[in-house]
Amino acid sequence: IEVQVARDASDNAQVGQGISYQGIPYYLSQMNEWVRLYSTASNDILRSGTLDDGNAGHNMYVGVHDIKGTELDLEKSNRIVDENDIFYDVTETDGFTHFMSKEGRTYRVPAKGSKMVDNSGTEYTIDDIQMDGGKIKLPPELTLSYTDKDGNAATRNITLNDRADYYLLTAGNMQVADELVVDPDLLATRHENNNVSDGVEKNDIVKDLIRLGKDTDMMSFRGCSADQYLVTILGDVALNAQRAHKFTDNYTYMQKTISNQRLSVSGVDNDEEAVNLTKFQQQYNMASKMIQVLSEVYDKLINQTGV
Repeated sequence: IEVQVARDASDNAQVGQGISYQGIPYYLSQMNEWVRLYSTASNDILRSGTLDDGNAGHNMYVGVHDIKGTELDLEKSNRIVDENDIFYDVTETDGFTHFMSKEGRTYRVPAKGSKMVDNSGTEYTIDDIQMDGGKIKLPPELTLSYTDKDGNAATRNITLNDRADYYLLTAGNMQVADELVVDPDLLATRHENNNVSDGVEKNDIVKDLIRLGKDTDMMSFRGCSADQYLVTILGDVALNAQRAHKFTDNYTYMQKTISNQRLSVSGVDNDEEAVNLTKFQQQYNMASKMIQVLSEVYDKLINQTGV
């Protein structure tokens, strides 16, 4: 007897788990994954740029919150993801530590003493932020204290991944930021502002965005570059369509075979029945003629001979 075990609360939700058929949920998840990867890479490039007023560039791609109807702020989040893809909600958002990584990406780390809750419901307190020469290690490592299932005090270390609410971004709610639509000057086109050796026409950010479509080191989707998204998806569509046609043909042939076997026993063949009808009609006619002849013989023998 197979025993069904309840799923743990810390399990991550998946699309199509246990189902080999790649249907609409599979293609939706593929679209969402590509949108998040491309938006993250593009926004990171743009935020590393500099505007004319000296400020950092702004995100181009944002999403709309499904419930609130407002734009997602992809640089401000109260959720952390560790290397095991476990989410932690920060219940105390004051005292965030900001710092710039060597790649130009901004991380936001909760300060010591902040409270966190993971997706299994366990509450943690940040005890320590690992430092290296006065700087937070990249990626940051946090020491958390919590109470285990037996009620004992315990600690654990986690390594954080990129901080952003990109998991809320989908192919359905993705859009260009309203502020860029209103003011295109917020779109960064170069890394430097002062002492630009290439002059005001420097556009290395734009070149990076163009290179993003071809360079797998900047973004990789299923081992391919960003501009190969449709190729990979259409390849899946072609293979799945072929499998579906073969599946339909195979079961159509099986249905016809079973139907023919049934008809061979209980079915009616019009040609065979027509032949039988003709044969039985001829037999009836012959029997009728024989009865008529015997009737005439009887008549001659009895009535006309006077016996």
